[in-house]
Amino acid sequence: MNFLAINWAAFAVVYVIGFMFSAIWFGPKTFYPTWWKLMGDRPMPTRDEPDATPAIVLFGLTMLGLFVQVTAVALLVQVLDLPGALIGLGVGLVAAFASLGHRMFARHGIKVWAIEVTPDVIVAVIAGVILSLWR
Repeated sequence: MNFLAINWAAFAVVYVIGFMFSAIWFGPKTFYPTWWKLMGDRPMPTRDEPDATPAIVLFGLTMLGLFVQVTAVALLVQVLDLPGALIGLGVGLVAAFASLGHRMFARHGIKVWAIEVTPDVIVAVIAGVILSLWR
């Protein structure tokens, strides 16, 4: 595995696609309201209420997580002789199932978990396809 051998143009395309896809997935007209309701912890925030989490922390950590995920796919595409989609699916599922216990112990349920991890798995598959095509 060679970090410097990553096709950074393909990486950037995947990164932007992944961020946009996740933003749409958790948008106010898609899964965010359902996810929030299933969490059941507190009332849904409104635009009038200040958020307790600074945006730089919220989006910064989200961007870091996506960077790590896409990097893992990019490095594995270099060394595994498998279709990129399969590599992405593997990375996505490992990450998804690693978080399953957290959701169950928090008593948020399988639906919350599924809403949270599905975009990660889809983005990892897209990353695998694009990064393997643009080697």
